[in-house]
Amino acid sequence: MKHLFFLAFGFSFFFFSCRTSKEVVKIPEIVKLDTLEKEVLNLKRFSLKLMEKYSIPEDSLVKVQFYSPDSLDIILYPQKEKEIFYSILQDGTLNLNEKNKTRIVFQKKTPGVLKEFTVSSKTRKLDLIKIYLSEIDEENESDKKKFLTFRSNADSTGFVLVTKEHEGDDNVVRFGNEYYIVETKGKPIFLYCNIFKIEQEDVPSEFMKGKKVQNKP
Repeated sequence: MKHLFFLAFGFSFFFFSCRTSKEVVKIPEIVKLDTLEKEVLNLKRFSLKLMEKYSIPEDSLVKVQFYSPDSLDIILYPQKEKEIFYSILQDGTLNLNEKNKTRIVFQKKTPGVLKEFTVSSKTRKLDLIKIYLSEIDEENESDKKKFLTFRSNADSTGFVLVTKEHEGDDNVVRFGNEYYIVETKGKPIFLYCNIFKIEQEDVPSEFMKGKKVQNKP
């Protein structure tokens, strides 16, 4: 029993000593997702500055999980509010129909994936990103057009939803085969991504041993 006691005490002392020693902890390059809180998102603007700072290549963006803003819904209102059609009944009556078209709502933090990107011929930097924010049928040509386009802003601090003027209306986007007016409230709509950042606080030191002169006889 004494041997067991001293063995246990020695192991505890060794473990405590290891915990209190100032050793450099190596951070693994790949962090398993099951070690993170999946429900908690740390959404930050996706930007050229972020890509340049961490040397993120364009080809790797296909693996990135993108998100719509965490503070507002993106709402697309049909530019033509009503679907108008007619039919003729058996007694010859002209049946006129006006049906309200469906608005499209991307709620806060809607996940999306890369469709494709475009590099500027002038700056040689990433310029446009097309993002799918909804499930699509790859065999459906209309579904393939259901994406939103984001362009890098002037100071490279984010990618902003691209809109245009169409048939007298501003802030218009094409989604599928339809045109929609985006409710922007006068503010740009940015593209986001989830960030998990590991930042080492202590500055590691490497001690040089020096080099002595070795005179040959």
